[in-house]
Formats: sequence, structure tokens, C-alpha cells
Amino acid sequence: MPAGAGAGEDPEPESPPPRTIAIVTHLKNDVESITRGELARIFFKRQTTWPEGARCIPIDQRGESTIRREFSELILERTVYEMKRYWMQETMTGNAKPPVSLESAATVKKYLQKIRGAVAYIYLDEVDDSVRVLKVADVPELAKPVRNQESQAAPTDETDTLGNGLDTRQDTSP
Repeated sequence: MPAGAGAGEDPEPESPPPRTIAIVTHLKNDVESITRGELARIFFKRQTTWPEGARCIPIDQRGESTIRREFSELILERTVYEMKRYWMQETMTGNAKPPVSLESAATVKKYLQKIRGAVAYIYLDEVDDSVRVLKVADVPELAKPVRNQESQAAPTDETDTLGNGLDTRQDTSP
């Protein structure tokens, strides 16, 4: 019998713990907190502006990626396949085009640095000081903001996730 082949000698390797998703945006985006519903409206392109008037620009990751599947199910409450069908219908009827889809967290972070209104998702262990983590108050599975930039205001206990200044009006334009 080869070395290590005996019963009980080599336990099955443990699967890695699940990774935490962080919702990230441009460093100068003034929004501190967002709800799952607001984030979903942004990614469905029903909410199109931030409080100061800048356009909301949702950024997806590759359709076959694990993080995209996790985000779609947790935030959008749909599978990736259902989202593809949704965007096919929206595109065919001329209502909207799907969010841009980028290949990696590194690409997402570079895009976020250039476009102030962009919002995306990456794993928490991929967050660095080039992006800002948004608090999603009603989704405890998501990462909480880390205060590592002096320009970010400290959170207060008075933060109202529904009254945080986001424009939550439905976009009814064709």
C-alpha cells in the first residue's frame, strides 16, 4: 500500500470558507449606506442617479463567475440565467441595456476609479484603498465598510438606510 493511502492517514481537505461580497464604489461617492432594494434597482437600471445627481452606473462581473451568481441570488433574487433572459427582453424591447460586465476584480477597481457614479461588487479580500465599501444595512451577509481613508466620514447611529439621500424614484423613461 502506498504511503498515505491507509485509512485515516490523510483526511479530506477542508473546503475554503465562503468569501464575503463587498459592494464598492468610487472613493468620492458621498453615499454611505444603501438598501438591498436600492441596490437591486440600480442593477436593474430602474434607479439611475445618486443623490448629488451623478448617474448610477452598475458594473457586473462575468456571467459564469461564482461572485456574479452569488450577487444575483443574494441581491437581485434571480439566477444568472434569469438575469440574462431579463436583459434579452429589455434589450429587444428597447428599454435598457445590461450593465457592463468586467472580467476581474482588478478591472472592476480600475473602472471604479475612473467613473464616480459606478457601483460594483468584489470579494472583501480584494478590497483595497482604491475603492470605497458601501454599507448594505439590510443584508448582513455582505461586508461592512472599512474606514481606511481620512476623507470618509464616520458612520453615525442616526443613519436611516431609507432616508440616505438616494433618488429612489422609479425610472419610467423608455
